[in-house]
Amino acid sequence: MNKTKNRMIYAIAGVAVMLFAGIVYGWSVLSAPIAAEFSSWTRAQLSLIFTVTMCGFCLGCSLGGVLARKLSGRVLMFLSAAMFLGGFLFSASVVSFVQLLLAFGIILGTASGIAYNAVIGTVSKWFPDKSGFISGVLLMGFGIGNFIIGKVYTALTPAVIGAWRGPFKFLGILIAVVFAVCALFIVNPPADFAPGSGKKKVQITFHFRLHVGPDKIIKTPCFWSVYFWSVFVSAAGLILVSQGSGIAKEAVAGISTGSVATLVGMISVFNGIGRVFAGLVYDRFGHHKFNMMFVVLGFTLSAGLNLFAIMTGSPVLLTAGFLTGGLAYGFVTPTISAVIRAFYGGEYYSLNLSVINTNLLIASFGSTIAGILYDKTGSFVSCIVLIIVLAAAGAACYFIKRAIMLKDATLYEETITEDELLAIARSHGAKAFQ
Repeated sequence: MNKTKNRMIYAIAGVAVMLFAGIVYGWSVLSAPIAAEFSSWTRAQLSLIFTVTMCGFCLGCSLGGVLARKLSGRVLMFLSAAMFLGGFLFSASVVSFVQLLLAFGIILGTASGIAYNAVIGTVSKWFPDKSGFISGVLLMGFGIGNFIIGKVYTALTPAVIGAWRGPFKFLGILIAVVFAVCALFIVNPPADFAPGSGKKKVQITFHFRLHVGPDKIIKTPCFWSVYFWSVFVSAAGLILVSQGSGIAKEAVAGISTGSVATLVGMISVFNGIGRVFAGLVYDRFGHHKFNMMFVVLGFTLSAGLNLFAIMTGSPVLLTAGFLTGGLAYGFVTPTISAVIRAFYGGEYYSLNLSVINTNLLIASFGSTIAGILYDKTGSFVSCIVLIIVLAAAGAACYFIKRAIMLKDATLYEETITEDELLAIARSHGAKAFQ
């Protein structure tokens, strides 16, 4: 079998896993019937569960990165499957806030992070010539999964107190089975696998870091500018995702539960579209040319549209705001993923990816802060204003990165292909070379 031509089977398995691993981002929809049963829980408490879930996701990413040095992607997938099964069954039986915090926040969040790291770190090795594209495709699955599963969950959950517990058990079993099957295809390529290796090699010296681990990357100013950019814009995206249901209900009086689920789900759909598009743009033009500022401007426009939607009660403006925000959020993770591989190489990719993904540990508190702001003001306008502030902070990080990028360099001599040279040139600009 020609593995270069048939490598798409590994990408398909990876997308299937990501579709289900991304369900933790659907908390805004999943939590609605839970909030109806536990009516004494505040918006801040419900937001805290999402924050803890994102912290668990970061923990899982980091754990997956460390374990990937000793365990195969297949083994990590089996571990994640077991945790998803246990986490959903535990969640379906909770009777207290702390129990749900542990079951959904810690166990399911960690399981999602492990699966995420295993898929990104393994499947991307089959596409060294299309790193932006494969990151976008995989992350598309992660982004739209909660829309698809959220619609199924809503259809399976009648408007009866406690009816959500059965669908939770069903999801746990379904995800465990899907992960176990897909685990068979989450494998590394053979040592001699090298698509495009026939390209002419050129020897150059350039301002560019390759094959360095977390201990080195955290010492580079350029890394931290990208890191804090990701903190601010990820926080903006998580606020939109976690508070989307509330924003929709405040903007459009009398909107149905099904319509809310569809609108919030469309954030995920355009998140997925954005992830693929971001990967393609990165491969073609390089991240700093377009992606980072597109995210900032996209969130600003989204927030403006959502504000006007609340002021006018317009479902059209609300829909436009959600779609724009979803598209902007879709650009975040593929840009981070591709930059980490391009700047610091593939040898320590899983570990380096887990390091920068810790941005969610900080960013996830944006959801909790948004919940507190709502409890204090009684309006989601305060949450939307917070998104604008975060977008402005992201813009500042972008300009700082541009100012220090050429200084954040150590000279390496590397033998690379012409295609790789062109990709680096597009990403860094002609001035990055001596």
